[in-house]
Amino acid sequence: MQIKIISDIISFYLSVIISIMFYNIDFYQSINEINWILIIGCSFFFIISIYNYGGYKRYVEFSQLNEITALIKGAFVTIIMSIIMLFIFKVGVPEFISIKSRIAFITSIIIITPLIRQIFHIIFKPNYDMKENILIIGAGIIGKNFISQLLKNQPNRFNIVGIIDDKIEKGKLIYGNKIIGDTSDLKSIVENIKVHRVIITARHIEQDKLNEIHSVIINLSIKLYLIPSLESFMNNPSKLSEYSGLSIISEFKKTQSPFYLIAKRLIDIIGSIVFFIITLPIWPIIILSIITDSKTGPIFFNQFRIGLNGEKFKIYKFRTMYTDAPSYDHCPTDHTDSRVTKTGRWLRKTSLDELPQLLNILKGEMSLVGPRPEMPFQVEGYTPIEKLRWSVKPGLTGLWQITPHRNAEPCENPEYDHFYILNQSLTLDLVIIVMTGFFIFKTWTH
Repeated sequence: MQIKIISDIISFYLSVIISIMFYNIDFYQSINEINWILIIGCSFFFIISIYNYGGYKRYVEFSQLNEITALIKGAFVTIIMSIIMLFIFKVGVPEFISIKSRIAFITSIIIITPLIRQIFHIIFKPNYDMKENILIIGAGIIGKNFISQLLKNQPNRFNIVGIIDDKIEKGKLIYGNKIIGDTSDLKSIVENIKVHRVIITARHIEQDKLNEIHSVIINLSIKLYLIPSLESFMNNPSKLSEYSGLSIISEFKKTQSPFYLIAKRLIDIIGSIVFFIITLPIWPIIILSIITDSKTGPIFFNQFRIGLNGEKFKIYKFRTMYTDAPSYDHCPTDHTDSRVTKTGRWLRKTSLDELPQLLNILKGEMSLVGPRPEMPFQVEGYTPIEKLRWSVKPGLTGLWQITPHRNAEPCENPEYDHFYILNQSLTLDLVIIVMTGFFIFKTWTH
């Protein structure tokens, strides 16, 4: 926690220094003219705001995302409260503080604070000195593989207190962990053993049984999670690292307010227009590259995807594959895929092939932020839990796209989309958009 506070204080004063560079007077003169008491007071309020939004908590799932969200919320509250306090106490703003300097401070504190925090995370690796007790329900193929990956990747992070299974006899060992009962024993088990979270590792579980499990633990402040598929962690075992905690999702979805839905739609319209204008100069370059690289075939590629409420819609992209490639097939996972053109490799690496989807956003079929839409054949056999993806509009970018696992199929990364669905907010959308910018910049520079 101390490291995080130091990081945020450095970020605050670095933002102040950047804003001073845009004052209407000399830098060294500015140092003497500034009311440092107000700035110090503002820095304390900044730290308190971040604390209020959970910026100094120890997160297990999606730690970086939760922290960055708290940092941006803290920055916004600090900016707004500073304006209000200046108005209430009628504190005059010196003439040498230009509009540019104010914009520079606001921009810096929003962008630099998460950036410095990430640098500190790299330098000072988080140390988890307290194990969480987890109870696993399900010892089938998903359960066994999950336990195996957990023990391999996070042996000192979690403590498995036991496994519950209705089909395996009590006392049997699974990778050194004992079957301690079936679902009918759940209530007595969680009442007698300290459990922080219950993890269901079964793809197909009856809704009645799921409701029964939930009713037992809901009053005991125990978190309930589900692993919907073997692919959600087997193909990407590194998901069990600090970045995303566990490859698990929660079952329940919160309803969104009309204000959020209206504001999100307005942001989608304005944002897609702005992004189109900003990227317009490179459209001719992309088009010319596609024509030069592949003499025959269309510039744009479209296919049907599954969107809101499971409805089909036509998605638009710049063509990145040869014309003889199947229209509906699993997406390429690396640069060696023979279906992808030379220009296509560059477009896919930089995500520029997705630019035409700005039209889908304007049409209301997609949003700037949301789960990625899947092809029809990929959603066959979806469970009710996995169908939660369809409860929101698919997005141009999302939580999945800013992780190391973006090259895997969306169906192999359900926890990212479900985390977004459960935690939707304008702040989270902004965080994902900002992190997408960082991710694309990192991709372009490597």
